[in-house]
Amino acid sequence: MSISVTIGSRPDCDLVVNIPSVSGHHCRLTRDENGFVLEDLNSTNGTFVNGERIRGEVRVGLTATDTIHLGSHALSAERLLSLIDREPAPTIPFRGAEMVIGRLPACDQVIDLPMISSRHARLFREGDRILIEDLRSSNGTFVNGTRVEGPVVLNSGDEVGLGSHRVTLAPDSWTQADVVQPASPGQPVFETPQAAVPSLTEMTTAPSTSIPAPELAAILSRPRRLVALLFQAPLAAFLIAGLGGTNSPTPILFWLGLAAIWFGLADAVLGNLLDPTRLRDGLSSDGASALALRLLILVALCALQCLLAWVIVANLAALKAPGLAVLALLVLASAVGLALGLLIVVLSPRPPLAWAILPVVVVLLWLFGGLWRPVHPMSAVTGAVSSFLPSRWAFEGLLLLEADQRQVATSADGSEPVVDRDLAEDYFPAQSDRMGVKADAMALGAIFIGLAAATVFISASSKPGQ
Repeated sequence: MSISVTIGSRPDCDLVVNIPSVSGHHCRLTRDENGFVLEDLNSTNGTFVNGERIRGEVRVGLTATDTIHLGSHALSAERLLSLIDREPAPTIPFRGAEMVIGRLPACDQVIDLPMISSRHARLFREGDRILIEDLRSSNGTFVNGTRVEGPVVLNSGDEVGLGSHRVTLAPDSWTQADVVQPASPGQPVFETPQAAVPSLTEMTTAPSTSIPAPELAAILSRPRRLVALLFQAPLAAFLIAGLGGTNSPTPILFWLGLAAIWFGLADAVLGNLLDPTRLRDGLSSDGASALALRLLILVALCALQCLLAWVIVANLAALKAPGLAVLALLVLASAVGLALGLLIVVLSPRPPLAWAILPVVVVLLWLFGGLWRPVHPMSAVTGAVSSFLPSRWAFEGLLLLEADQRQVATSADGSEPVVDRDLAEDYFPAQSDRMGVKADAMALGAIFIGLAAATVFISASSKPGQ
C-alpha cells in the first residue's frame, strides 16, 4: 500500500508552504513497499534533494537528515517523513487569558519531561487569536517544525514542538465561531516558512483594537535592534558634520538629506520590523488596525532619527535654516525611504537579497542626488533620472531653506545689510532647474504615494489565491 504527500502553496495540498518561490502543486512524496518516490510536479523553481535537482519521478532514499529544497525554501525531510507515518501528538487544553507550559509545578500546564524547560513557552490570547512565545527554553519552541523567535499566531491544528516533544491544542481552545477547525485526516497541514517567523523585534499579526501595548511590547521587549537603529542618527550626524571642512554648508545639507532617506530604508529593511507576511496580513480587515499602528511606530522612529541628526548637525555646522521646516522636509524624505524599503522587502523573497539591494539603491541616490551639478552639468538623461529620486528633491529643499536665511545678513556694526551669494544657484539655477521648497515637498509626497501604492498592490497580489 502506497501513501502520498503533496507539497505546494495551494490550500488543497497535504503540506502547504505558502511562500512565493513554491508552486501551487510543487512536488509529491510517495512511500511504497520499495521505499520513497519524489516527483516534481512541473514546479517553476524546481525540487532538490541535498542540492540535486529532481526531474519527474525519482526514487530516493530519504533519511531524516536530508534536506529538500522547494525553489529557495529549505524543507527538512524529517518533516515529510513524519507526515507520512507518525503517531498523533497529544492534545492539551487552553483556558483563560494565558498559560505557561513547563516542568515547574507552578506552571499552568505541567509537562514533566527532560526536554521541557522549567518555564518553556507561554500561550496567550489577543482578540480571537491564540499566540505562543518561547520563554528562553533550552531546547526551543517550534510551530509546524519552524523555531519560534518571538510571538507567533497559532491556527487550530498547528503542531507545537517543545524541544522534541510535540503537542496540539484542544479544538475548543478557540472559542470564536469563525476559527478554522483542526485538520482531520485528508485535510492539509500548514507549514510555517522560515521567512514568516518573526525576528527579535517583529510584531505579531494579531489585531489590537484597543491599546497599542502588545505592539509596543513586541518591540521594546528585545531592544537591541531598536537601539542600533536609533544610534545610526548621532553616528551619521557626527560623520556629516565632519565633512564640513569647507566654508560652504552645501555638502552637509546634501548628506543630511541622504541620511534621512537612509533612516527610512534601514528601518524597513535592516530593522526587519515589518516583513512581507505581516504586511499582507495587515491588508485584511482584521489586521488593518495593527498594520496602521506598526507603520505609525516606524514613522515615529524615522522622525526621532531625523530630529537627532538635525539637532547635532545644525549645532556643529552652525546651520541657519529654520528647524521646523527642515525637520518636516527630513521626515518626509525619511518616509519616502521607508516606503522604498518596504517595497524592497515585498519584492525580495529572502532578507539577504533585500540587504544586498540596499547599497545599489544608496549609490543611485548619491549619484543622481545633485551634488555633482557644478562640476558635471546635468544632461537630459541624468535630469530625467534625477527627477524621480527623492535625494534630488530633499537636497534642493534643504539648500533653499538654508540659502534664504543666509542671503541677507547684517554687517558687523549693524549699519547696513550685506547680501550673500545664493548658495543654491550653482546647483539649482533660479531660471531653469529651481522648483522651490513647496514644490520639493510635493515631489517627495508624490514619490511616497507612488511607492506606497506599489507596495500595497504587490503585497495584495502575492496573497494566496491571487
